[in-house]
Amino acid sequence: MRLASFQVEEKDRFGVVTAEGLVDASVRFGDRYSDLLAVLRDDALDRLRDLADEPADYGLDDVVMLRPITFPEKII
Repeated sequence: MRLASFQVEEKDRFGVVTAEGLVDASVRFGDRYSDLLAVLRDDALDRLRDLADEPADYGLDDVVMLRPITFPEKII
């Protein structure tokens, strides 16, 4: 499973990368998780794994890719 943070229409989003593009997890789980870091903190990767079989919301050419963890607490 590949995860990504990206921007669409100047809004930061996160989701799952598939062969067809990106499945927008922020639309599906935005009320609970603000970004990938929040998903990791809650140990909720299983929720994202289920999205890998859904149709893509965006093509890779339709978004601006961001760092996966946009504001890391530390870099090793």
